[in-house]
Amino acid sequence: MGNLINRLLLRFADDRLEKEFARDYVERFVPQLQVALGLTFIVLISDIAVDRYLYATESLRANYVRGFVVLPCIALALALTFVRFVRAYLELLFSVIILIGSAGLFWALLLLDRDGGLGLTSGAGIINYVFVILLLFLISGVRFEIALWTGVLVTGVFLWFAAHDGALQDTEFYAYSYHIASMFLLSAFLGYWREWFVRLVYQFNVKLDHERARTESMLHELIPERIVTALKTRTPPIAEPIGEATVIFADIHGFTGLTNQLGPEHLLEVLDKLFGAFDSATDAHKIDKVKIIGDCYMAVSPSTSGKDAAFRAIECGMLWQDSTKAIGDALDIPLELRIGVHTGSIIGGVIGSRRWAYDYWGNTVNIASRIQTAADPGEMLLSKITYNRIRPDIGDLPSREVDLRGIGKMTCYSY
Repeated sequence: MGNLINRLLLRFADDRLEKEFARDYVERFVPQLQVALGLTFIVLISDIAVDRYLYATESLRANYVRGFVVLPCIALALALTFVRFVRAYLELLFSVIILIGSAGLFWALLLLDRDGGLGLTSGAGIINYVFVILLLFLISGVRFEIALWTGVLVTGVFLWFAAHDGALQDTEFYAYSYHIASMFLLSAFLGYWREWFVRLVYQFNVKLDHERARTESMLHELIPERIVTALKTRTPPIAEPIGEATVIFADIHGFTGLTNQLGPEHLLEVLDKLFGAFDSATDAHKIDKVKIIGDCYMAVSPSTSGKDAAFRAIECGMLWQDSTKAIGDALDIPLELRIGVHTGSIIGGVIGSRRWAYDYWGNTVNIASRIQTAADPGEMLLSKITYNRIRPDIGDLPSREVDLRGIGKMTCYSY
């Protein structure tokens, strides 16, 4: 029953979505309402002038009512559209004012009828009623639910005045009421489908915004924010030279053995927990996660301050070590990391015509990767340049000479 009422009154089933739509709709329909009320004011002025010209004596009382009741109502409604703090109640206020104003309009038409002019029971009366109903359902832009109950009351007021006009016999009044009801239903039908389309477009835009935000969030997970911003206005390749950054590689020791020891699902579960913890650590230290290659995790700590970049990378690596030990102990699996860290200049950027990939290149990346392969299980191995960035704060570290494939011998420091 509740779903049926929601459909008939054009409400979203999701209360939160309905409230958001209502707030958004009020802001959007205000300019339309202002134009509608401005046109209504002009039409009423024209009616007063025309009736004054055609029925000078007969229209005297009707024009007094129009001028001192109806026009002030329209002017008040128009003025309220410019008051921001009443926007949340604007539709309700507009409906109440229109109800009062239409009652004044129908009263004026009744007086015009009684004084010998073309009033309530003539074609002019029906035209005025239709104008008010169309103003509610179509011209003003008020939501259908509010326009519906207001329209019912307006129609009731109009028929009440018509019943007390005295110009219609019973059978004539019934026929008159039938035509009025038909016009009300037709206007309500048009108003229903107008708002149905508006809501359909709104719902589509909400979904589109959600998907756009989801896509952008995914991009931010894969690509640094500054590059995402650049991609909005440029196409790859996008190069980003970085004068100095600290590159950190981490590799799971004995991963090949784990693949034989654990089933596929269990293995992926372990990797998901482990690299999920790594992601949290990189986010906490404002480090760019670059990629995962098998069981190897790469991140970059770019900074204008070499010391700051090196410290963040090393602190992140320590968290990786702690997370690895904690997850290994919890799962009763021997997990250890080998971490390599090196500092130097790199080039970042996006390449690819279809599947974009953000990566870093340069000798610094190659050296960091080679240092990681030279590290012992459970060890974080730093290059000399990285160590020099942090040495004043951490003191001496044990060192050893390692032979890096394709690079040669290099002194590194165990942290």
